[in-house]
Amino acid sequence: MTDSRRFFIVGMQRSGTTVTQVCLSGHPDVSMPGDEVLASPFFTVGLATFTKGKEPYESRALGYQGLFDLIATYLAKRPSLAHGFKVAVGNHAEALDVCNCIRDFFPDARVVLVSRDDLVAQCGSMALATKSGEWHAWEGQKRTEAGKIGLPVAAFDRYAKDCRRAVAQLRTLARTHEVLDFRYETHIDGEFRHDVLFDFIGVPRVDVTWMRMEKLAPPPRDFITNYDALRARLAAMPEVDEASELAAAKERRRELSRDLDANFLLSRACASLEARGDLVEATYDLNLALQGKPDLWLRAWAYALFEERTEGSDATLLDRIAGLEADNPYFLVERGNRRQQCGRAAEAYEDCRAALDAADRLDPIRREHAFAVLERTLVALQNADKALRTIDELRGRFEGELHFHVLAGVVYLGTGHLEEARDAFRKAVAIEPGHARGCELLERCEQRLAGA
Repeated sequence: MTDSRRFFIVGMQRSGTTVTQVCLSGHPDVSMPGDEVLASPFFTVGLATFTKGKEPYESRALGYQGLFDLIATYLAKRPSLAHGFKVAVGNHAEALDVCNCIRDFFPDARVVLVSRDDLVAQCGSMALATKSGEWHAWEGQKRTEAGKIGLPVAAFDRYAKDCRRAVAQLRTLARTHEVLDFRYETHIDGEFRHDVLFDFIGVPRVDVTWMRMEKLAPPPRDFITNYDALRARLAAMPEVDEASELAAAKERRRELSRDLDANFLLSRACASLEARGDLVEATYDLNLALQGKPDLWLRAWAYALFEERTEGSDATLLDRIAGLEADNPYFLVERGNRRQQCGRAAEAYEDCRAALDAADRLDPIRREHAFAVLERTLVALQNADKALRTIDELRGRFEGELHFHVLAGVVYLGTGHLEEARDAFRKAVAIEPGHARGCELLERCEQRLAGA
């Protein structure tokens, strides 16, 4: 689905999310399921509904995105330009989970936020549908007479306040995502603005011939007996502060974090630093993760990232990340790799040398990895004398190893010692005839010698 844009339709129940879904699902270049997706378990558990949920953050993100694509496209008969689904949240708590999930796992998705200013009409529509059992009206469908209803004042107050918080929470997505504010009163009631929807998700404007929906409820003043009084109460209610909703989302995220696996928490901490630079939340996840036993490679990744973002100043924190693994050659190789990626070549060099000093404790794959990381580190250091000295220091211990000779050849080639490079690559190929990289480098070296 790499060429198809992901999108969500989100909003409160009875705000116009279904008619918005029907409009988009009929477009020939859009893929959507016929039904809506529940806030839970999709936005709370995702693929871990079917697994033990002990995967790291990156794997969970791929799981969420893969599940999204499957749900959004399982009815598709051809490739689409955009694919998505709708979720109609029922309360503020569901809005928190939806927003946190979208922020965490769908950074590039577009969001169509459907909202309705007239919460008295929305609440009345909910009460009417609950009473009749008829949630949507299709062309030609026989409907139950609406009758008249009075909405209890206290219940309406609770509903309206919760709705306002939920919609305010959904609007916080505009800080991180492309969000279309699709208002019932402006874009749905009266002339439906298909063009605005199509333009937003990036599909061509087409004639809409598939809409067969009718309004289920009469005008709200005709069936809600205390409509005007409740409208006055609604107008007097205070607006919801966006900052308080961002704080609520963060608190909800932290509350759920207490039950998460250590590997997931530590990998999410690293992702928070890399993608968003959020040191506060990353540190919170880190401290929770270290109460468990996260994998060694995740500790190494976290060490390098926190070292970079704190400029190495928080020595106590870094010592806690390393823990008992500080002298473990497996940890040193991984930390060296991550340090090199973070631009700390000098520290990465020290890690690689320390790991190779304990190479007898490394399995063959990690020994190869140590030489590969050292090679990239020496290239990054751009210090010919140090590189040549390193080869001389390692030769005695690793003369019989393929990867040492590949490293030596690369150093010699980079410093203009072509004959020494050829000899090193020949030794590598002699140890493992047909070694692809050794053969390629040997051929390149001989071509340079011939040209010289």
